[in-house]
Amino acid sequence: MLYRLTLSSKSLGILLLTLCTVSISPGTPSRAIYQERPAAPTETIIDSNITTDTTWTLANSPYRVTAEIDVEPGVTLTIEPGVTVWIEKDLKIHVRAGASIIAKGTPEHPITFDRYRDPVTGLAPRWKKIHFHENSSSYFRYVDFAYGGASSDESTILHFEGPGTHVLNMCTVRDSKRQGITAQGNSLNLTVAGTLFEDNGRWSLAFDSGANVIVTGSTFDVADHIAVRLRDKGEGPATITISDSNFLSDGSNFVVYNEMHDSVSINARNNWWGQASGPYPGAVTAGVDYTPWRTTEAPRVGITTPPTAIFTVTPDPTVVQPPGTEYTFDASDCSDVEDYTSSLEVCWDWNNDGTCDTAWTTTKTATHSFTPNVTVQTVRLVVRDTDGLTSEATQDIALNTPPTATFTVSPDPDTPLREGTVYTFDASASSDAEEPAASLEVCWDWDNNGNCDTAYSTTKIATHTFAYDDGEVQTVRLVVRDTYGLTGEATRDVHVLQDLPPTATFTFTQPAWNQVNFDASASTDDHDPPATLQVAWDYQGDGDLDTEYSLLKTASYTYPHLGCYWPTLYVKDTFDRVGALPRPVNIIPPTAAISLTGSGGTLNSIDGIVQVAVYTDTVGGDVISNGLVITYTPWLTLPHDIMTGTFVYQGFTLSAWSLADGQPINEISGTYTITVSYDYDYLAHVLHLPFEEELELYHWASGTPALWTPVDFTLDTATDRLVAAASSFGDFALVMDVHRFYLPRVARSN
Repeated sequence: MLYRLTLSSKSLGILLLTLCTVSISPGTPSRAIYQERPAAPTETIIDSNITTDTTWTLANSPYRVTAEIDVEPGVTLTIEPGVTVWIEKDLKIHVRAGASIIAKGTPEHPITFDRYRDPVTGLAPRWKKIHFHENSSSYFRYVDFAYGGASSDESTILHFEGPGTHVLNMCTVRDSKRQGITAQGNSLNLTVAGTLFEDNGRWSLAFDSGANVIVTGSTFDVADHIAVRLRDKGEGPATITISDSNFLSDGSNFVVYNEMHDSVSINARNNWWGQASGPYPGAVTAGVDYTPWRTTEAPRVGITTPPTAIFTVTPDPTVVQPPGTEYTFDASDCSDVEDYTSSLEVCWDWNNDGTCDTAWTTTKTATHSFTPNVTVQTVRLVVRDTDGLTSEATQDIALNTPPTATFTVSPDPDTPLREGTVYTFDASASSDAEEPAASLEVCWDWDNNGNCDTAYSTTKIATHTFAYDDGEVQTVRLVVRDTYGLTGEATRDVHVLQDLPPTATFTFTQPAWNQVNFDASASTDDHDPPATLQVAWDYQGDGDLDTEYSLLKTASYTYPHLGCYWPTLYVKDTFDRVGALPRPVNIIPPTAAISLTGSGGTLNSIDGIVQVAVYTDTVGGDVISNGLVITYTPWLTLPHDIMTGTFVYQGFTLSAWSLADGQPINEISGTYTITVSYDYDYLAHVLHLPFEEELELYHWASGTPALWTPVDFTLDTATDRLVAAASSFGDFALVMDVHRFYLPRVARSN
């Protein structure tokens, strides 16, 4: 509850202060409590003109104006929040042309202009006014103007003369003897917002033609007095707008009075007139536009705008400083239309994550150091005014620069070299502005797929080989990392030439039927000279190497058994590319040439592996028997219907064997029996040949055409013999359809 205090005294020349009676009566809610001070505070006496820019501070408050003073032309008087100004009886403060008063209080610390109360006598006579002369300016916020307007030609608390610009924002103008505010003169711009006019003697706001007045969010508590009066004075048009304000009256007088209604209209729309039905009869004169009106009381709303956020950083934030550098942040240049910078609060968000890392404070400077794990750290400043509005500003702090990645490649990567070439990669020239190169770590991404193929290491040199199958041009990526995790990258292309395997080729000779000499000297390679090629041999052709790789290109091998082998040559170049070549080799013992007489005889192969028994019958005396040829053709799976005397099959020449003169003999008519014995145990159990089911016997029949004809025979498995009957002599071929192993070739001689 706010109270009005009334001091009564007995006027006998001497004020009996100690016997005075103090009565307290309720006042309006906007009043401050004025009580007798128990002791006079320390005062700052103002008794001379203000000639330079001056600030009245809270520390030196209250200020007591003891003489009529001027704020001289061009001078600004600034008043801090919470300051009290006492003005003695009938005194004025003049604000001359070009001068200004800036008085920005806060809700918690308003500024007060009040009458001076003598602590001895208790008397508190009114002061006159603050007179703003032409071309002056002012800004008042949360300022309480009280008990001015002492009798004068203009009994008013605030007297504004145009031209000039003036603002009252969330102020109180009260208890003037006559007027609260008088505004006159052309080009006078007066803005009143959120201001309470209360208990002013005749009218709260009086202005003349030529003034431009805007009133919003304010309250005129006038009882039986006039709230707004446009006087028939001055020159030029007037613009008066009053909106979203409250007119509180007891209904006994005009509330808005327009003496110039014939030429000027007062815009008083959208205001509260104390009742939902609008102004009471007689509340407004002609020339006042009051419709529509508010049907509810308007809130007291002043002008408020967000502050302007700005700050500086030292040292220079655009230049990377050594790790651990402490930066100083200064927001002293922040400003606000309604508040002094000193009233603004700031907080700092060091990593710009949306949350302040410091508490709100009116201290505008702060220090901070950063871990340089990012290239740039953005710092955010938030500034808050006394109305709770905020603004922000950011500044990037250059904390670290990524390393500079660079590397060389040897040999020249732009010259295509054969796959498998060992390249040396050297990142020693990589650097960092903040760190020595030795502390930088590198990793290598050989195929530039985004993932390093090596671990990070301070070793700057690495080697690598490339395969042509991975691409003719392969990109290598280097990643360089500093101790704070920042990275730099560089890439180089390496051109790779396809490296085909060597061309394997060899010749062989057989100094003996089972000995083979191999020679791979003719093998070649697209890149390596023959002397650098290594060879290895698989004599059996079974997939298992029988020798180690060697530069020696010749070799010799003796086969333990007869057969058709596929020895394979493997040739390896200096990049371990391997070419291979198999070739067939026939290991066939030579024929044992034995003359058979009488009833025949036994033929043994040179190696003693195969034994063939040949029996002949004689006809009409001493007759020379025909020879018998025993042959193996592994690729002949089925007998040919027609077999010429000499033919080639799969690269092998098959031929009929005849008598010693090479010509068929004239047959003696009769029937002949051909018997062939074989070693079953060896063929079946050692060589594992299912030969008995595969044997075929052919006889060379002369005629037109001459051809091989099959001969029926009987296989005597009990005695391991093959017996056939023929009607004539001639050459016979015994074919066994098996693989790799050969029967010896046997010829009958005369």
